[in-house]
Amino acid sequence: PRIDFIYLEGMQKKGDTKEVLTVAENLLKLSQLKPQERSRALYMSASSSITLGNATLAKQRLNECVALGKQGGNWSLLCRDTLDVMK
Repeated sequence: PRIDFIYLEGMQKKGDTKEVLTVAENLLKLSQLKPQERSRALYMSASSSITLGNATLAKQRLNECVALGKQGGNWSLLCRDTLDVMK
């Protein structure tokens, strides 16, 4: 997952939102993700979904991320804050 996250950061900087969403969604299919990695992938998926105008998927991913609670680390907090802004 580490290389995938480096790639995701590069794609974000490049502005390739669709690729970020695709890679983040593929990461979420991996069962061996640690909670912080999962919350990071969920946040990146949600952020990309917001940019692409898919609020439904964004809210779903943010809710999943928030549900990880403390295990998700700061990414879960960021998800919670983003979800609050969307309400």
